[in-house]
Amino acid sequence: VHLFAAILNGPVANAFIATREGKTDITNETIEKIPLPTISNADRIKITRLINKYLEIVPRAADELMSNLLKNEATQLLLQIDAIILKGYDLSPRQERTLLDYFNRDERASRFPFPQYFPTDFKPLFSLHETLSESFRTATAEQFRKDFVPPPAKALAAMNESTKAARS
Repeated sequence: VHLFAAILNGPVANAFIATREGKTDITNETIEKIPLPTISNADRIKITRLINKYLEIVPRAADELMSNLLKNEATQLLLQIDAIILKGYDLSPRQERTLLDYFNRDERASRFPFPQYFPTDFKPLFSLHETLSESFRTATAEQFRKDFVPPPAKALAAMNESTKAARS
């Protein structure tokens, strides 16, 4: 049930329906034609865990003191769910970006303010799944300098020689 709800609330299903019908009175025929993603068992478990966490947060977000923090957390959970569902469609980064940019003109129906998937001035083409990943978040020049191990001197000398030979 959770997986089906995540698919129906995801960007592909919403775009599919929006291009065929309005926002209300959606026919069963249209719902039956929604393309389905291929979701691994591991991702099914992640989606269920994320949805359960989201459902746990929603009632607590009414508390004024916790509201903003919980709303931000809920929004991040929805983004992560969408990212996993999108990964299952195996779209190219350009196709995924075009799809997600389609939603920039409308607000997502959610209990919390939902931001654009990508800032308007964000030009690189990465999937939503990639941009939310830990490796993307930590991919900084500083981290690269910490992790970089230069190749052995012999390998550098061999590369220099092959470059010189190629230029001759």
